[in-house]
Amino acid sequence: MSTELSLAQMPATKWEDKYDLVLRWARDERSDDDPLRTRIPAALEQQFRRWNQIYGLLQAGTYSKTTEQIAVVKKTFPGISDRTARNLLADTKRFFSVLDAPNLAWERLTLIEEVREDIKLARQKGDFRSVAALRTLYAKLTGADQPEEVVENKTIFNIIAFNPEQLGVELIDPDKLDTMIRSITASDKKKRDDFFTQFEDVTEAK
Repeated sequence: MSTELSLAQMPATKWEDKYDLVLRWARDERSDDDPLRTRIPAALEQQFRRWNQIYGLLQAGTYSKTTEQIAVVKKTFPGISDRTARNLLADTKRFFSVLDAPNLAWERLTLIEEVREDIKLARQKGDFRSVAALRTLYAKLTGADQPEEVVENKTIFNIIAFNPEQLGVELIDPDKLDTMIRSITASDKKKRDDFFTQFEDVTEAK
């Protein structure tokens, strides 16, 4: 397949496989001479370089309309068709939306730390109005402005629909239970009988 064709023109499964491979390769921070580094074919590497060029053009913010973006892609890569330019543009946006996706958890922690530093600096300057505003922002970032939910630590049993098996109780068949009760009762009776059989009346011996 010509390298002028974007990966979006390939079948869906092939597109997904190659797209994921390029993504892993782009995210791999190991050196080129590392044998464990992700490798991709030269055609895919060229495809990535094209995406990178297009992404740089989009980042400038000069071309806001899709028609303008397609036109500049065609100008950057002379000889490609409108369809190829459109697919290259779509692939670029899709690829970098994943590659550059922010780590929201990390961004939040970083922002919280920055607000802490700003509060500290504002206090040192005696700018208590800024301190109050920053503390409000800090409370929102950390969730301290939200009411705490009180959770009662108790267990409620539905007596009407109570199912002991839900608590891990092993149920015994009623017939087996009756047999067990009779066996235990008989055993207790035998122990009592044996006790009195072994009893020796020593009243007359005195």
